[in-house]
Amino acid sequence: MRNQSILSLITLFCVACNVDRPPVNYPPINLFEEGTDERVFDRPLFDTLWRYGGISDTLLSSADRIEAFPNGDAAVLDMQGQRVHRIGPEGLIWSWGTTGEGPGEIQDIGALAVNERGEVVVGDSRNRRLLWVSGAGNWLREVALPQPQGRFVTGTVTGVVPLEGGGYIVNRWSSEPWIQFSEGGELLGTVPLPWSGFETMHPLQTYGEVVGISEGRWAFGFSAGDGFFVFAGDQVIGSYPYIKHVDFPAVGTSPSPDGSGFLIFSIPRGREPVARDLAVREDTLFVQSTVRWLDRYNLSTGEYLRSTILPDPVISFALAGETLLVIEATGLFPTVAALTLTGETR
Repeated sequence: MRNQSILSLITLFCVACNVDRPPVNYPPINLFEEGTDERVFDRPLFDTLWRYGGISDTLLSSADRIEAFPNGDAAVLDMQGQRVHRIGPEGLIWSWGTTGEGPGEIQDIGALAVNERGEVVVGDSRNRRLLWVSGAGNWLREVALPQPQGRFVTGTVTGVVPLEGGGYIVNRWSSEPWIQFSEGGELLGTVPLPWSGFETMHPLQTYGEVVGISEGRWAFGFSAGDGFFVFAGDQVIGSYPYIKHVDFPAVGTSPSPDGSGFLIFSIPRGREPVARDLAVREDTLFVQSTVRWLDRYNLSTGEYLRSTILPDPVISFALAGETLLVIEATGLFPTVAALTLTGETR
């Protein structure tokens, strides 16, 4: 989940939990006890290769996620409008999305990715399926997602990772947060939990971001916690702390007065997510820790490298080679931009 607010999380969990459960408190449990060091900042200057949107075009009024096509175009997800847009140097190329339950229709998309073939993969939580859209904006196929099991069964899809060489990891709100599919859409099973903390924590504590690496590897980083995991397929190969330690939030639940669900009564307020978004270039993990900072880590060792200060507040980012694709939040309406380093510093 890149930029959904805590209030969005509350809305879903208020109606989706088992009403027979008594009130439960979920204290913070930390993966790591402290961060690794102090941040060291690069302050580069950026050139804008192209920009789209803003006050003159309200199409991107609620743009929330961005990914890169192989040629450098941007795939942009509008969660409120339930649309996917392809945007490039010449502007809007296509928009896709029709609300409904039929083939190729969507009702609650909250995740997207672009695979090696330039297809967009979309996660639809309400219809409980993955959909594939061609690079030209045409629906291709879909596959059903299984009913989640365990204590929390909303099954909201918050991330999709295409694995190099084929297959996908789907991240969702569940006590079993990751499921693996083959390239053809066959369910291969769940990914074993890499840490015992997952077994006792609420999804409001354990939600995070997923990103593909190379050679079948992928990573998961907590959005409201203190570290990240690196996986090879369904096996964890390393867990590492963020540069700055942040406790997981404490969460409590209580039955709603009308008995229709559970209320969240103790939640974090007014604090910046530790990881708003993730991206990878070669063996370096980029973590957007605020709207203006990109932290960098070595994926093989977990070592913190440096941080980059972005020129403007950013909702979400993606990497297209040496180009940085961003959803900027500087005005009334977001803009999508492609940026490149000039080699100079501020």
